[in-house]
Amino acid sequence: MKEWRSQHIFPHPWELMIQAALRKYPNRHNPNVHSIDVLRVEAAPSKILLHRLFATLWNLPPLAFKFIGINETTFVNESIEIDRNTKTYTLHAKNYTFSSMIEVDETLVYTPCPSEPNKTQLSQSVNITVKNVPLLSGYLEGLMCTNYDEKAKKGRIAVEEVARGILMEQY
Repeated sequence: MKEWRSQHIFPHPWELMIQAALRKYPNRHNPNVHSIDVLRVEAAPSKILLHRLFATLWNLPPLAFKFIGINETTFVNESIEIDRNTKTYTLHAKNYTFSSMIEVDETLVYTPCPSEPNKTQLSQSVNITVKNVPLLSGYLEGLMCTNYDEKAKKGRIAVEEVARGILMEQY
């Protein structure tokens, strides 16, 4: 298993960043997200729980799909908890497709920045485990973590763009 972690500070308040995170897709930085289905929503006075299913398209050559015997569409389960009392947005995502070969377990937490409450801190982590490939597991996990770092940067750019768009809507 390989682990990747990152923190980022957005120059916007928590409430705005939560709106942006929920409206992040579709975006030009992550064109592989094909569709999002909301499977369940639960609302209480201070908490909202969401369960969504993402369909993503993998950018692999057609021969690769035939070789490993899969479709180009993959699915990811995502659960979100928004706690307005603690001002915490927690997202857990886990791949559904290929989970017997590769497990990608991602967590994002948005909170007000401790030192500057008018800004938002994003803490991201991902655990990647490649199964049943003993000689290549470490190499493949490392490669996926490197790719994940680039994917996370694009995701932060996308959510920042959405936040700026929301601000423009308000004026």
